[in-house]
Amino acid sequence: RKAVVYAHQIMTSPVITASVNQPLDAIWRLFSKLGFHHLPLVDDQQHIQGIVSDRDILRFAANNNPRQGSVVISRLMSRSVITAARQTEVRTLAEVMGRRAIGALPIEDDELNLVGIVSRSDILRALVNHGPLELWA
Repeated sequence: RKAVVYAHQIMTSPVITASVNQPLDAIWRLFSKLGFHHLPLVDDQQHIQGIVSDRDILRFAANNNPRQGSVVISRLMSRSVITAARQTEVRTLAEVMGRRAIGALPIEDDELNLVGIVSRSDILRALVNHGPLELWA
């Protein structure tokens, strides 16, 4: 078996995105329907502007009025988004995600187009399916 080494080998692609201008309730429905936990948010030119997680939405809902339909998702998103290149080694992704307590990293190509996303689950799945463990030390 060949070892998984690079982000492009384990990323989810194409990546589902949403507009920074979408209402919170529409984003929550998207999370519920598709079952993922992180969503990159883009502007009209499809450039990444932020990221939101299901935890961000739950935290907001717990601390605010339940009538959230009029809240725009950009109010909740993390604007400081760490991204990685397609050729980033998986061990580097894991190190950054662990050190920064990040659940997912958007993956960009050389022109800074969003081409995928790598989550903790993607890394664990790659480890299980493509060991041996010595390659990940």
